[in-house]
Amino acid sequence: MISGNRLFQKVRPDRDAKIFYIFCEGSCRENEYFNYFTEISSKIKLEIIPPNEHQTSPDKLYQAAYLLLIETEDNSDPKYELTLSDEVWFVIDTDEWKDKIGSLLKKCQKHSKWVVAQSNPCFEVWLYYHLHQKKPSFKNMNISKEWKTFVNNSIAGGFDSRKHPIHIESAINNAKCNYSDIGGEPDIACTEVFKLAERFYPFINSIVKEKIDQLRTALHRHNYNYYVLNAPVISDKEFDDRMRELQELEQATADEFCSFNVPEAALRGLAKRGSSRASLSSFNFSNTSHGINISPRISKRCG
Repeated sequence: MISGNRLFQKVRPDRDAKIFYIFCEGSCRENEYFNYFTEISSKIKLEIIPPNEHQTSPDKLYQAAYLLLIETEDNSDPKYELTLSDEVWFVIDTDEWKDKIGSLLKKCQKHSKWVVAQSNPCFEVWLYYHLHQKKPSFKNMNISKEWKTFVNNSIAGGFDSRKHPIHIESAINNAKCNYSDIGGEPDIACTEVFKLAERFYPFINSIVKEKIDQLRTALHRHNYNYYVLNAPVISDKEFDDRMRELQELEQATADEFCSFNVPEAALRGLAKRGSSRASLSSFNFSNTSHGINISPRISKRCG
């Protein structure tokens, strides 16, 4: 399940900020995903516009965008004032609207910077690439329902908008690397959402990377404080095994913060056999660019 959380300091967009109008076919996941990036930079504004129950088809989404953005004789005061620098994006799944997307593409060609980003079969393909480098392989990959189940099973706890969207740069690279199309339509397990992300990410990349560094440092401090100061008295072999497991865990979480909430639970499991504290002399410590690196000293018995 996706739920929101304010990880970044809220920043109001400048008056001349570039605006991305994002019209989503889905009313839940897409909306909450893109909301993660709203108001974290003064340089851009993401205006996410979910459909109502009667606007889910590509044609209806286009009609909604036209009404909200384009001034006409019958619509002299649209809700939004579209400028030359602004971009309009339609985030569409191919599963249900495959035969209707062509019409939307033709209509968008009449406007400057109106773009369609398709996912085959659904938006969960984009979510998947935040945490995985390679295209998956499972039964019924052309069915959206199967993708929703697969993504939830392949990510511990399911995709969570409180932390996973921070991997947007990885998602761009992974989705782009695995992208292929057939007649202009994304192949199965491919998505064009990376094209949208490529457009707005440069405005926020320094902010996102700074937050990643902060989280990575906090993670290493957590592992040091919890494991070293509360480690049980164990044998040399078990000590070495547990330290290897800890190092693997640290490496995994350093690479992917999606597991930021995992270390505490894992470390509790490592330490639950005993309550005595390990001597700090049993460990080697070294400073790294991401925090403190912990490793056991060779032939040093803990306890």
